[in-house]
Amino acid sequence: MLLRFDAARYFEKALGRDDHLATGKREIASRLLSERGLDPRSTLFVGDTVHDAEVAQTLGCGWALLATGHHAAARLRATGGRVFASLGDLQRFVLRT
Repeated sequence: MLLRFDAARYFEKALGRDDHLATGKREIASRLLSERGLDPRSTLFVGDTVHDAEVAQTLGCGWALLATGHHAAARLRATGGRVFASLGDLQRFVLRT
């Protein structure tokens, strides 16, 4: 998706799961934080599901959710995180901050 929307250049690394249950996503993200020596408090976890918000919260990361994926915007907003209508909206937010 990052290539499709010409956004890959804004990311050093993108990780995800190819199963609908997102098995192991928490462990993958935790390992990445550790390997890179990243402070979760200054890390933005980007996803498109309520589970992505849960993973981010568990790890102590901030999160941004895209309402172009698996869950409706209203459901994503209930997580308390920022919700974006498009990847372009998220891109503009990230570049502003």
